[in-house]
Amino acid sequence: MKRIYLASAYETKLQIKQYARILNACGFTVTSTWHETEEPASGKQGLGADSLNERPELGRPYALQDIADIDAADTLMLFTDGNGRGGRHWETGYAWANGKLIVIVGDRQHVFHTLPGIDYYEDFSTLVANFPVKYPVEES
Repeated sequence: MKRIYLASAYETKLQIKQYARILNACGFTVTSTWHETEEPASGKQGLGADSLNERPELGRPYALQDIADIDAADTLMLFTDGNGRGGRHWETGYAWANGKLIVIVGDRQHVFHTLPGIDYYEDFSTLVANFPVKYPVEES
């Protein structure tokens, strides 16, 4: 685990930004960029169902960027806090199907979170406490 995509509900964007800074400071590379970008034109709710149904081309650049960011990672770290519309679950399935390590931070929310090979941590602090043991950072 060296290059990490952070998946979470869009509403948790500010917290994820903080986690990205901590992970970078610990020597990991965060490949996800969604938490660093400006809000889509429709405001705080992001691109909602109405705009995506009326003009699907508005959402495509965001989806394609997220896919490229996942492809650049070796690990997807899923934060299960928040509600959202479920994009993070699609991202997790995509990453799992492409052989990425999956790390869940927060409560398991459905049967797919129990699959073998998926790492689970109750919270971010517990995850960070396990870095030197389970996820050694390679020295450059």
